[in-house]
Amino acid sequence: MSIKKNIKVSINKDKINGSVTFDTLDDYRLVNPEYTAAVIILLDSYLQENKNKYFDTNLLIPENIGVISDKLKYSQHLVDKNYLLLKPNKLLSYDEALFILLGLNTEALHEVLPDNFTLFKNKPSRNSIEYSFYITLQNEELGKSMFLRSDGYITSNDLNMLAGYSNFFAKQDDRIDKRNLNKVVLKKLHDVLLQKGFISGDYGSIWIWKTNRNRLSYLGKELKKRHVIPKGECHVELSYYIEDPASKEVKKPLSSYSYNEMSAKSIKIIDEIIDEVIQQSQSLNK
Repeated sequence: MSIKKNIKVSINKDKINGSVTFDTLDDYRLVNPEYTAAVIILLDSYLQENKNKYFDTNLLIPENIGVISDKLKYSQHLVDKNYLLLKPNKLLSYDEALFILLGLNTEALHEVLPDNFTLFKNKPSRNSIEYSFYITLQNEELGKSMFLRSDGYITSNDLNMLAGYSNFFAKQDDRIDKRNLNKVVLKKLHDVLLQKGFISGDYGSIWIWKTNRNRLSYLGKELKKRHVIPKGECHVELSYYIEDPASKEVKKPLSSYSYNEMSAKSIKIIDEIIDEVIQQSQSLNK
């Protein structure tokens, strides 16, 4: 996963004009940062008009945790904490659900915003903090959703479905969700293969294989043989990480390559890569 620092997101539209700087942005942010920036720009405009100098809208952005603690700046602490609310079988309030759909920091609901702040069954005036959230499409869709309970709560499972139907969350490659490797091992495998020039691509994406296809076949077989890949078809598991470089016209499956089709040098290189991955992973797990 590629994480970029100090990214400015600008919006230049009739009713929304301005920019917001995110301390960090990763390639797999669930919510388009423009949605988040739009709300922040509207809210900043309201605060300026009302000469409110004490409310820092950075507190609403999970990536901008540096405004709370210099030591945590550029960390994903609040980002990860908000994503936990989307784990299965969680029960979320209306406002928590709306903040997640907008890519905002749900912690701010309890720590920053007024105690009486809510969008549930609320039609706020233009001259209110709530109005910047009220006019969003996310609020409209959430408010009329059949997933929403009468008491204003919604399950994380239903919120995920609502976001999917309405395209509020960025779509990710389905293969990534099927990965079974230990995360420490996976990170080391990516780092070593990248360093050796065998792949390109970020950790959280599908990697592009940049060398001979028979080496990819051998890598899969040896990872399974040495119990790095869980039980099952090794090349199917490997496809969740690395794109097979073969064109669709190529009929030969990866599993059909034999050791005899590889040079001793190639075998040695792959063996050394697996050795390095295993050794570094074991040292980190101690």
